[in-house]
Amino acid sequence: MADSLPAAARKAVEGVLNGRQYDFKELERQFPSKAGVFVQVLYKGEPRGSVGFPEPVHSIGKATVLAAKAAAFEDPRFTPVKKEMLADCRFEVSILSKLSEVKGPRKELPGKIGKGQGIMIRFGPSEGVLLPGELEEFKPEEALDAACEKAGLAPETRKDENAKIYTFTVRTLTE
Repeated sequence: MADSLPAAARKAVEGVLNGRQYDFKELERQFPSKAGVFVQVLYKGEPRGSVGFPEPVHSIGKATVLAAKAAAFEDPRFTPVKKEMLADCRFEVSILSKLSEVKGPRKELPGKIGKGQGIMIRFGPSEGVLLPGELEEFKPEEALDAACEKAGLAPETRKDENAKIYTFTVRTLTE
């Protein structure tokens, strides 16, 4: 049944491209619990959009549909997905564990990021998230800088005592 989440992400995007709304009420019945959810759109194997909710603000079903549409059409790093691209797109849905705040001296924080974990930095209203797969591209201190940049913050923000850093794990479902 969980494999229906990537299929639902695709259907939600198809619906927008075809001028129809995807009714996610059945998906909400199947996946009523709340969790953080991210949807990544890959076009010909390359990232094309990644948007989500790091915290459990919606049911998993609703969050999947909302994040899929945002990843396909609203991620400012990419041009929106077009109808002719859809056949070459793949959808990944990541369900996040509860966020766990990383505490301790700032210089020790990079060493507290474990293999297979994602990170989120929050500073005021800004948040930057790196999923575990994205973290593999970086050394731990570089990952914190990259999360800051995703949040629109200067890399050195990670050293600010008011910046909150969290780790999490994910269950990733792919088409």
